[in-house]
Amino acid sequence: VKPGINDPCMNEPSANYLEKFETDGREIFVNRKIIVDRMKIEKGYRVADVGAGTGMLMEELSKSVEDGKLFCLEISKNFIDFLHGRKKELALDDRVEIICNDPTNLGGVCDLDIVYLGDAYHHIEYPSSFLESVHASLKPSGRLIIIDFIREAHSREWVLSHVRAGKNIVYQELRDAGFQLVEEIDGIFTENYFCIWKKSQ
Repeated sequence: VKPGINDPCMNEPSANYLEKFETDGREIFVNRKIIVDRMKIEKGYRVADVGAGTGMLMEELSKSVEDGKLFCLEISKNFIDFLHGRKKELALDDRVEIICNDPTNLGGVCDLDIVYLGDAYHHIEYPSSFLESVHASLKPSGRLIIIDFIREAHSREWVLSHVRAGKNIVYQELRDAGFQLVEEIDGIFTENYFCIWKKSQ
């Protein structure tokens, strides 16, 4: 789906993305502590941050899992190097694991309590196989948490050209993959939607 969407991330130095990803103009950066709080992470949880990018949630998520595990997944080797540098800078221990995964799956990570994609779902090039992998990797009680851009007729031009599908299409893809909507969280964002899913019974 939307071939080539990840080419810039694969080829451009990851440090260049700091000013794009970690800026007061980006809703998920400004509200990152609220996002982690709404995840309701418990001690010992195994959490996957898919499309972790510059690792802007690494510190908060690693604190939340305590003696659990945080997996930072990226398909870009440039970002992988940057994530390793950030982990070292933050002096984080082995509760944080950095994985360069294939775009179609979660790189073998399993038994997860939470899979999180923040402004990343629209970068998934193979949604069917990817969601199949997520479904298999989650515990029966696990949750899939997605924050992504609202794509509607009134959306700004960048969103319309960059984001492949609106929320209704994304939701149908999730239902087709065996997920059931648990909650939509409103009142935080203006440009993004925030939704929590579980495996269908």
